[in-house]
Amino acid sequence: MPKPEKFTGTFNTAQTAQLLAPIKPHRVLKDGKDNSHVSHQDVVAHLTRVFGFGNWMTELLDCSLVFERCREEKPTESHREKWDVCYRAAIRLTIFDEHHNLVTFFEDASMGDALNLTRADAHDLAMKSAISTALKRCAKNMGDQFGLSLYNKGQMTALIGGSLVLPPAPKGDAAEQKDLQEHASEQVSLGVDETEFAPEATREQEAALQQSLGAQKVGSEEPTEADQQAMEQAEEPEAVQS
Repeated sequence: MPKPEKFTGTFNTAQTAQLLAPIKPHRVLKDGKDNSHVSHQDVVAHLTRVFGFGNWMTELLDCSLVFERCREEKPTESHREKWDVCYRAAIRLTIFDEHHNLVTFFEDASMGDALNLTRADAHDLAMKSAISTALKRCAKNMGDQFGLSLYNKGQMTALIGGSLVLPPAPKGDAAEQKDLQEHASEQVSLGVDETEFAPEATREQEAALQQSLGAQKVGSEEPTEADQQAMEQAEEPEAVQS
């Protein structure tokens, strides 16, 4: 589809007020590194809440394989090959007003990977990850409601705050515009477009691992007194009952 050129629509007063509101904490997720973000399903749902069914659309401008790599040179017949795959995706997000006149559009791109999976699953996950992240990057151009403030170290207060270009202020009952975020459910990560990180092992777990497997954390500091005591306890033989 060719790039749109005529912008004949505008956001209405209620939409603008919603876009200027800060994001609610229950819509925000944390990854394993404590970084704040919004989920793909939340962005899709909120686009419909703010702009309506049929008044926004996405176009996949590009979806290209960056690399695929098999982890095993000679896999045995007893198990399937495991693959690392990476895709690049470019998305255009277009927004219309309630009369389906073009308001604006945004374009952005992202890369997504999937590691140590079967070939089909790796391609599927990497492609979906790249596409969903590209959509979120497009949506953030519409401000705090779509996670813009979260880029400022997880800030949930309004980052934009206001604008010199606003529609006329509503009057009467229309002035009491409800926050659409109140209808949003608390978000739970689907683990598709966000990276999941394993929690750090405790010192006791590392000591037990070293005792059982001879493993040691790479780049770890010198063992503390607590570490030494934990390792000594792990080395003590169990009492034999007569």
